[in-house]
Amino acid sequence: MTNGDGLTRTVTRAVRTSLPEATVDAVEPAGPTWNQTTRVARVTLTDGEAVYCKVTPDDPDGAELRGEAAAVRYAAANTPVTVPTVLAVTTDPVPALVTEPVAGTPVDEEWFDAAPERRETLARRLGRSLASVHARRFDRPGEIVGGDGDGLVVEHAPWPDVLEQAARHASTPATTGSRCSTGETA
Repeated sequence: MTNGDGLTRTVTRAVRTSLPEATVDAVEPAGPTWNQTTRVARVTLTDGEAVYCKVTPDDPDGAELRGEAAAVRYAAANTPVTVPTVLAVTTDPVPALVTEPVAGTPVDEEWFDAAPERRETLARRLGRSLASVHARRFDRPGEIVGGDGDGLVVEHAPWPDVLEQAARHASTPATTGSRCSTGETA
């Protein structure tokens, strides 16, 4: 799934499986990602609406995406951080997470052309968002494997094991993926 046609076919099938009432009109890669095997696409539906579809072929049972969906739902319910609404998680044809777009302007579209005062505002807003996430506490380290806004299911493990697992999934940026939004609309 390295070429655009493969991404288009895979994402189209995943969206059809996840949202059977929707018809895909167009698929385009979206933003940078930090994992070489993950791809994210903006999907325009024939009704003009858009969704985002993240596919992870190296997560055959979809556990990582189920954990991500749970974390997003939890953040939406328990922090002021702007996160997308999760529409579906599927494993057909590959593990995929389908979300609504996040309202606002992606920071990378605004940052480089922004005046210093605006950059300071953006940095402070992002800092507050990050601080609100860091304020959430868990009794032990582990990997999020499920849950929702009411609570997370965490598979506990020693911190070095959790860090090693996270490091294995991190890499240099690939070419497509998710973006951070200021939460502001134009």
